[in-house]
Amino acid sequence: MNPNRKCGLCAMLDGGYGHLKEGKAALIPYIKKQDEFLGNMLPKEAVVSLRNATENCPICMFASIRQSGFEIGQFDGFNYEAESKSSFEDAIKDIYSQ
Repeated sequence: MNPNRKCGLCAMLDGGYGHLKEGKAALIPYIKKQDEFLGNMLPKEAVVSLRNATENCPICMFASIRQSGFEIGQFDGFNYEAESKSSFEDAIKDIYSQ
């Protein structure tokens, strides 16, 4: 829940700090209507917008969702555990192949 956090995956891949601000910004239209989504799934375009803003980083997506006040289960098509595992495996392969 640290708004100034540094994403470990983004740091490993490109030395960046991550995309938390961009991810949270992508969710603003949905946050403004949060009462409409209480306990319901968000539209698919919310996941697409979040993926684009965070460059598909599952850790940045997770942090953006948590800090926006939504529940992970409201984002159909986003599986944090599977996606983060796959992303870390890919990052490690990239690092060792250089």
